[in-house]
Amino acid sequence: MSPLWQYSLSSELDGPFLTGFWTLDRISWVTLFCLAPPLAVTFWETGSTILPIIALSLILVIVCQAIFAARRNRSQRHHVLVYVLVFSLIVGGDFPLWPAALGLSFGLVVGELVFGGRGFSFVNPVAVALVFLTFSFPAVTFSDPGAWLSLASLPSAVFLLYSRLISWRMLSGFFLGLIATGYYLQTGFDVSGLFQGSLLFVTVFLACDPVSSAATNIGRWLNGLLSGALVWVFSPGDAVGIAIQPLVAAVFLGSIFAPLIDR
Repeated sequence: MSPLWQYSLSSELDGPFLTGFWTLDRISWVTLFCLAPPLAVTFWETGSTILPIIALSLILVIVCQAIFAARRNRSQRHHVLVYVLVFSLIVGGDFPLWPAALGLSFGLVVGELVFGGRGFSFVNPVAVALVFLTFSFPAVTFSDPGAWLSLASLPSAVFLLYSRLISWRMLSGFFLGLIATGYYLQTGFDVSGLFQGSLLFVTVFLACDPVSSAATNIGRWLNGLLSGALVWVFSPGDAVGIAIQPLVAAVFLGSIFAPLIDR
């Protein structure tokens, strides 16, 4: 049994979806690099209010992963740091700490660790955590995202697309489904509103997650179209903008259908 504190920085292949140059550790480092602009913008807009939830999330994911790693005689991997930042940036610094701790623990264990780790599950643990919080604590709302969060995510999206770590088919399909359904269902639909709030951030770092999205080319188009359309299905009929709750629910349900779409 490996010690709880063992922490691997190796670049060994350890997932069925990894081939060639890209390994889990290399992907994690690149994704953390791409999370730097949204994190910097959030600090600039909200100050240090997000630090407590980042610290709490970091402790939780390390402890949860350490327990499973020790049980399975594996070393810990630092891809969980990506979950910490993505989860913290979505819920915001004003979110109560104890529901956040419960939700993230549930998402990490049920969404990934019970399946054997990153690459062996079919849902993103952050999406599982956010859906759990939405249904278990409906009275608690996520913090309003900063005005620059989506724009700060744009360079990251370009870099991840260039590196082929996310699929342009999935991203294009998502926005096509979102815009087409928005024009059909929403009166006075404004395309410019898509670059406000958390939409681009959630789409890039959750919806386009290569583990929880479709793996075939035609499947990526269909998965993206389905997820984008579901955003409006889960939104109230009189919704003006896109709230985080229907957005996360659409991403979560779309990831559940991804294996069936590929099949």
